[in-house]
Amino acid sequence: MTALRAGQVMSWDGSLWVNAEIGEAADQYDVTLYGATGDGTTDDRAAVQSALTAANASAAGGGTVFFPAGTYVLASAISLTSNIKLLLDHKAKLFLKNSSDSHVISIASGASRVAVVGGEIDGNKGNNAGGHGITVGAS
Repeated sequence: MTALRAGQVMSWDGSLWVNAEIGEAADQYDVTLYGATGDGTTDDRAAVQSALTAANASAAGGGTVFFPAGTYVLASAISLTSNIKLLLDHKAKLFLKNSSDSHVISIASGASRVAVVGGEIDGNKGNNAGGHGITVGAS
């Protein structure tokens, strides 16, 4: 049995992870398998968005996009649609690149059953006019 950290909203039924928000077996997409480095320098946005696209295209129509420990630099916002959970390791950080003037996460208008759990979201407000962590209702 795998122990969960406080704040995680996944449960273990003995054979698979069950996503408590989505209520279905949770397909998990590790961003590093899509090319994200989490090295604090490389722009990981395209790789992260690829993992989100794969989750959306799955038979379940969503899933959990997992970020292992690291700092994931984003040149612009990643876009979330319905049935997506971002699960960040407690040592994972999403960081908006300098002069991006964007958000870290943009949740689509009308999206439902979206969750962001764990880690840190840094909009780097001191170096970005936008620099907000999450915006909801973006198209």
